[in-house]
Amino acid sequence: MKKILIIISIVLLSGCNTTSTKTSSASDAKKDAAIDAMADKILTEQILKNGEYLLCDQESYTNCHSISQSACVVQMRHYKSTCHNKALESIDNKDPAKNGSQYQKNYIVCMMLQHLLENTSRTGHIEKIGQCIKEIQLDKKQLQKSLFK
Repeated sequence: MKKILIIISIVLLSGCNTTSTKTSSASDAKKDAAIDAMADKILTEQILKNGEYLLCDQESYTNCHSISQSACVVQMRHYKSTCHNKALESIDNKDPAKNGSQYQKNYIVCMMLQHLLENTSRTGHIEKIGQCIKEIQLDKKQLQKSLFK
């Protein structure tokens, strides 16, 4: 998804260039860094908006917890702010625009762990749920759909 946003941004930015000039590799690197930062900022904003759906829209994930998608979303909403803050604390410079991929991974891991701890405290099945989650493969296309609902 990040690559798609980067490609779209490059096309849009190149369309703004009305003169054909040679650019230095340093200038290209700055543009690439700016595009990466913009993509990371957009993804971070979407995670804050729709973060509870990232895992709950994954049928394999909700099956591990033996809950419906809607029940999962209700439970996950409680962790959004906490996991956002923890994900920020765990990256350099506390800036998701500079460390977006790591922020995103940390956010999802935090959501999973918070949910696992809550559900196992109620059900006492930490090994069963934990093993199930360990074995699932998240659908990347579904993650993208969930992010941009």
